[in-house]
Amino acid sequence: MWNRCKASRWALMAALTCTGFAQAADMALSTAPKYLDEEVTKKPLTQLLDQAGLGKSMDSAGITVSGLIEGSYTYSMSNPPNDTITGYAFNADNQELLLNQVNLTIERKVDVSKMKFDIGGRIEQTWGEDSRFTHSNGLTIYSPSKTGLVKGSSPEVQYDINQAYIDLAFPVGNGMLVRLGKWYTPIGYEVVLPTGNALFSHSFLFDQVPYTHTGAIVAYKLNDHMDVQFGVSRGWDQFEDNNGELDYMGQLHYRHDKYDGYFNFITGSEDPATSGWRTVLDYWATYAVADQLTIGINADYGWEAQADPGTGKTAQWYGIAGYGSYKINEMFTVNGRCEWFDDQDGGAPSSLAGVPNTYYEATIGLAIKPMPTTKILSNLLIRPELRLDYADKAVFDGGTDHYQVTAAVDVIFSF
Repeated sequence: MWNRCKASRWALMAALTCTGFAQAADMALSTAPKYLDEEVTKKPLTQLLDQAGLGKSMDSAGITVSGLIEGSYTYSMSNPPNDTITGYAFNADNQELLLNQVNLTIERKVDVSKMKFDIGGRIEQTWGEDSRFTHSNGLTIYSPSKTGLVKGSSPEVQYDINQAYIDLAFPVGNGMLVRLGKWYTPIGYEVVLPTGNALFSHSFLFDQVPYTHTGAIVAYKLNDHMDVQFGVSRGWDQFEDNNGELDYMGQLHYRHDKYDGYFNFITGSEDPATSGWRTVLDYWATYAVADQLTIGINADYGWEAQADPGTGKTAQWYGIAGYGSYKINEMFTVNGRCEWFDDQDGGAPSSLAGVPNTYYEATIGLAIKPMPTTKILSNLLIRPELRLDYADKAVFDGGTDHYQVTAAVDVIFSF
């Protein structure tokens, strides 16, 4: 997971560039398993650039332009107050058609295996309703420090710069990559970009880790099976430093045959109101059982000292999620997830109710490519799903129910 976004304007667009570190040869610099982001020969936007006479120049420079459009609808089989579904990250709006993301990305990847100095990067911008939740503090006009509003508030459709970073490849040892700027977190199995996830809805664990970091990170290839990284940032979803403290993060990535596993940590002072540090240990892995079947796991353990300013108590939270994906044919893939999340002190970063509780969820979904062999419409993806949530203490439907059942569907067109 190198793993649930300036000399001139042209130089910036060429230098800035997918989730976490981009794939760089066999040094896997990505943030999560990209089940659905399968490359086609040329996506529609690339074809248009070719017709405009720009394709050859961009190919020779190693620059790609891509994007996606995602819309969705979620139906709760209860009546949640204010039509807000408890505990959901991006699809909390009940019975409402959402324009989740219109994403545009300009990227130049670097390949550390070539053992020469190179420069690349990525700039990724998103307009849509998901951007209400992903802002880094201080970056855009919609960020909390500039609006005084909390994440998830109006206006519903907002703009965000998800990633903007420069990658520098150095011919050091077996290959070293340095990233400077803003990038998606390497923490956690699921990611912000919908094509990086097998299911539409997100796990409870997804919302207990940061979305992005702003800072610097160094990645180094130890051997053919193992990579390491270490970095510093301004804090969880912080573009402007909010407390004068840095975060520290690292990762050990091991891959062999059909196994791909990542151990991550992040630690730092996140709350300006306290001096306690927040730490999260994260492990996730995938295993290809067969050509058609892949399983995955994500386990997190976190704690924050002095999480309660009044008592100085340390809060702890932890959970585990299991994943399965079975490809029936080119048109249909069945995906599933089961999860247990224990917020034993009610102090998790995105605590669902602010009180101690334990949550469970099971989700089953179908990824449908209705026209997998059609040149352009092979980029169309439809994902219906059914989800059941349960909590030991009644928190759903305004604190009246232990259960919550939802049905949802999203539609993605990649270009």
